[in-house]
Amino acid sequence: MTRGMMAGTLLGACAWLVVTPVSAWGFGGKSRGIAGGCCGAGTVATVADCNPAPAAGVITTVTRGAPCVATVADCNPAPAADCSPSPCAPAVSYTTQTVTRYRCETRTREVPVTTMQRVPRTETYTYNVTVPVTTTEKRTVTEYQCVPKTEEYTYTVNQMVTEMQKRTVTEHQCVPKTEEYTYTVNQMVTEMQKRTVTEHQCVPTTQKRTVTEYQTVTEPQEYTYTVCVPVTVTECVPVTRCVPVPASPCDTGCGMTAGCDSCAAPAVSHCCGLGEARRGGGCFSGCGSASICPAPCITYATVTEHVMVTRTVLKQETRTATRNVVKTVPVTKEVEVTVMQLVPVTKEVEVPVTRCVPVTQKGTRTVMTTVPVTKEVEVPVTRCVPVTQKGTRTVMTTVPVTKEVEVPVTTYETETRTGTRTVYDCVPVTTMVTQTYTEMVPYCETITVPVTSGCGMTAGCDTCGPRPGPAASAGRVGDLLIPR
Repeated sequence: MTRGMMAGTLLGACAWLVVTPVSAWGFGGKSRGIAGGCCGAGTVATVADCNPAPAAGVITTVTRGAPCVATVADCNPAPAADCSPSPCAPAVSYTTQTVTRYRCETRTREVPVTTMQRVPRTETYTYNVTVPVTTTEKRTVTEYQCVPKTEEYTYTVNQMVTEMQKRTVTEHQCVPKTEEYTYTVNQMVTEMQKRTVTEHQCVPTTQKRTVTEYQTVTEPQEYTYTVCVPVTVTECVPVTRCVPVPASPCDTGCGMTAGCDSCAAPAVSHCCGLGEARRGGGCFSGCGSASICPAPCITYATVTEHVMVTRTVLKQETRTATRNVVKTVPVTKEVEVTVMQLVPVTKEVEVPVTRCVPVTQKGTRTVMTTVPVTKEVEVPVTRCVPVTQKGTRTVMTTVPVTKEVEVPVTTYETETRTGTRTVYDCVPVTTMVTQTYTEMVPYCETITVPVTSGCGMTAGCDTCGPRPGPAASAGRVGDLLIPR
């Protein structure tokens, strides 16, 4: 079925290509050979405008206000002998157009989602337990007891019996025998032989050698040294000392004390501060008792004076002197030295040479030989002889004894018990979940599109005369060729 449909489709396409002219395969399917070869402007071609159905092999030309039927010969007229057909060149212009397009946008939304959750609950259930029960029962058992029994039996014993028997034996005896033999002895023989030897003798020879000796030379050399020279310097030195200053009045702020109205200077061994007096080995200040003066009427002040002092200081001076320096100077000279050289000397000498010479000699020796000797001897022979004997033995026999005993018997009984357990039930729970999804959103965009306004006239097309066909007088562009 599918192959038949494909074959029909291919045949229909081939028939359409054969019927459609080559000039109508251009952009928009517009014809270039109708209405005198060049098309006019302002023609709108649609299929709905051509209502009548033409016969086979007829191409419908749709023109508003013009006939709709044209033959194939009208669409492809033969060109004149002196004017070749010119192609119809469309005039293209551009205009703006608003179109709607779609783009993908990611958005979120809240959707209800139902999940199953496990909810625990406690329930009571009944179960069976097998309990062991032990009881004592009387049973009749048979035991086998060992009873000794004496019986006679016959057994065989192997006894060793020794007898003297005569046997013929052969013995090998060693007999000494004297014989002659030949042997080889290596003797050392010394001979004097002449040999050529080379000896190295030491011969003294005189050679010239260049040697370097180091001689000691004394040279004068200047050097610089520093000397400390005493210099007398007079300087102005500040000197600080205590000067007694009379206080006026003698009151120190504690009021006059009896016996303190005289401003006599007290005997002090050193200077105290302002308002202090020497008392008891130290300086005293402040209010004293009524009978003791709290402070003297003389104070001491520190005075600094500049005094010219002459002193001797050491000053460094740099001096130059000459001293003798001993140096070692290398001196090269040629000397004659005696050198012992080894000189090879060849000579002939006689040396003793010892070598081994084999010598054959004869001698006698005693050799022990074995001689077989046959004789008859008596030897003890031991053999086993079976002897039958009788004896008694104790044999243990088993005797069955029946008795009644009590034995524990365990049986199992089924008990029904009640317990609690936790059971989980699956309960549907609906929750809101944020979901991400993609949505196609339309948007408007202004684009530039090409627009064909028709075919322009070709120069020189009006001199060829009218072409045959019902649409020769139209001369318009925009006629669509629609195959039927």
